[in-house]
Amino acid sequence: MLPSTRIYMELTLKQLSPENIKLILEAASITVEKIVPIKYEKDSETQKCWGHVWVKDDGSFWRITPTDDEFIQFSYGFDADGEQNTPEMVLLSASNFFDMFPVHLHYKGKNDAGQQSFEFVYSQIYPNGRVIEADQFIQTFRTFQKLTKKNMRNFNTVIDIIKEGGEAI
Repeated sequence: MLPSTRIYMELTLKQLSPENIKLILEAASITVEKIVPIKYEKDSETQKCWGHVWVKDDGSFWRITPTDDEFIQFSYGFDADGEQNTPEMVLLSASNFFDMFPVHLHYKGKNDAGQQSFEFVYSQIYPNGRVIEADQFIQTFRTFQKLTKKNMRNFNTVIDIIKEGGEAI
């Protein structure tokens, strides 16, 4: 068994840029697929804000989005292959059911390929001025992954219960 590697780094939320998130994740042997900067127009000038970090782990893609609003958002998007003909009300009910848990489900509608698209989302609050330890950040990401995978295992069961006219609660 390899000794655990402890990452000693403390950052404030304003310092937790995608580049710093990449350093933290790679120090924990988590593969960062890419960083996507966000650009927008303001007063006829192109502005840039931080953007997203895409992580590839366990064959899946996970997105981490730092913000300047005292939280970081972790998300995992997926298409529900077998749900193309499921009524939107059923899909919205499933989304509402998962919103009772820390990792929420957002129904995004049909994508360009006609598949129903969803996203599991968790927003971790980090009050301004407080430090974020690298180990805590990694644990939060791993917990988000674990809870998302648990929700994914139950997703079809919840859809089936709602389709049959029952309540998933």
